[in-house]
Amino acid sequence: MKGFWGRLADELGRGAPLWLVMVVAHGRGSPGTVGARMFVCSDGRQVGTIGGSVLEFALVRRARELLSAARSAADMPQLERFVHRRADPDHIAPGESGLICSGWQQHVSLILWPARDLDTIRAIAAAAARGDHGSVAITCEGIALDEAGPDLTLPAIDLDWDHGWRVREQLLHRQRVAIFGGGHCGLALSRVMAELDWHVTVIDRRPDLATFRDNSCAEQSLLVDDFAAGAAALSWPELTDAIVMTPDYHSDVRALLGCLDQPLRSIGVMGSPAKLRAIRASLSAAGVDAAGLARIRGPVGLRMKSDTPSEIAVSVAAELLQFAAR
Repeated sequence: MKGFWGRLADELGRGAPLWLVMVVAHGRGSPGTVGARMFVCSDGRQVGTIGGSVLEFALVRRARELLSAARSAADMPQLERFVHRRADPDHIAPGESGLICSGWQQHVSLILWPARDLDTIRAIAAAAARGDHGSVAITCEGIALDEAGPDLTLPAIDLDWDHGWRVREQLLHRQRVAIFGGGHCGLALSRVMAELDWHVTVIDRRPDLATFRDNSCAEQSLLVDDFAAGAAALSWPELTDAIVMTPDYHSDVRALLGCLDQPLRSIGVMGSPAKLRAIRASLSAAGVDAAGLARIRGPVGLRMKSDTPSEIAVSVAAELLQFAAR
């Protein structure tokens, strides 16, 4: 699945300028949150969102005006802050978004020109596809790729005021899920998590399984001989939530044994209470202590109607979003 930067590179490669905007800071209650982004094409098409509403509509209109005016390539990035309230209910003042919901959001925006920026955007897209290092750096002078490795002590997107201003987005994807089992439930969960912009890895040992082989929503598909080997193959286990939903009870146990050897952010397993009791008994018999068993969450997902693969996927995704918000 081609990500945002890849789509941006493709569009810029068509030869016309684009307008890019990203949310780099926000206050509670804002519809636009950090990391939200979109670009607007010269023909008026837009990809992505910064929260919707009257503010996004106004910014898209502004973008189309800027692009149609054919301004010079000297146009530089802008940093703007919008508050979501009005002093006068009949008038939108400068710095007001037009909303009344509370909160605020801060954007960085710039026009991208093919002649000036295409090579940079292609390099950013390639780094984002690798997903393990590099940062996008935007200053008042333009956009660039910083090849430095990730720094997990900093937020994924930070705004630095030390020298004028600088926005830096680390390209390492920090919301990651590893799905053990590439069946119908695994495919449905892959689809939902990809839509939520998580990095998705699916692990299975059945190369001829169509739902695993043809899963285009996963960033990575790992074929293993034994589910116990899957967790050890993950690049960033400390940033990864594992969801075990293999085709049978014994495979669940094997997958969980491998997961318990890694510093995963969380481990969840799908199944009925009776199945989970049997799984825990098998893990205990294999030498897993109480602390290890306590790391396993099950049945995975929020308690709701979740019988079909799509319903199960929504239930699991909702639970993962709760964990991510903590």
